[in-house]
Amino acid sequence: FIAGLGSISFGMVTDFFRERGKILLPIALLIVIYTFLTANSPCITPEKIYEFSNLPAKDRTLVKMRPCAVDLTQSGEYGLWDWVGNNLLSGETIAYTYHPTLLAPLWNRGLSNKIVYIEAGAKFNEWIKALETNKVNYMLIKPLTVESWRINRLKELSNDPQWSSVYQRFKLLYSDNNNLIFRFE
Repeated sequence: FIAGLGSISFGMVTDFFRERGKILLPIALLIVIYTFLTANSPCITPEKIYEFSNLPAKDRTLVKMRPCAVDLTQSGEYGLWDWVGNNLLSGETIAYTYHPTLLAPLWNRGLSNKIVYIEAGAKFNEWIKALETNKVNYMLIKPLTVESWRINRLKELSNDPQWSSVYQRFKLLYSDNNNLIFRFE
């Protein structure tokens, strides 16, 4: 929107200075060319654009681009984003129980899966019911949270007939320092 507003503003200025407007056009073009050649953005450089454009279309993801602003703050999430992009299928649902910084990477490559928020503070039976109601296939949780504690507790109770069938519904598919993804069946 800034480029659009700048274009409108430039048009208004050239219209206002009618006679001198003819001089403003080449000067503006020179400023644009100068800025393009000398701007030293650490995020998007001509080399980075060339490198990214040479990737196969299916690999052109935020993880592969590694833009500096995201790279500095979210590089710990790259494994999660890559896993989601490669493994979630069309129509599958991933639930998250916390507020991640970026939701967009929870979509698969075709943007065809569903994302739902399941409240973390619910009672265990209500939590399971919410997962069933939303037809959740995958669950994204943080380690050392109520949900991870619940699943670890289920693991401890897996020999108890009352809880073994519930525990078998959770299968850990992905884990790193920041995230756990379980298959929920």
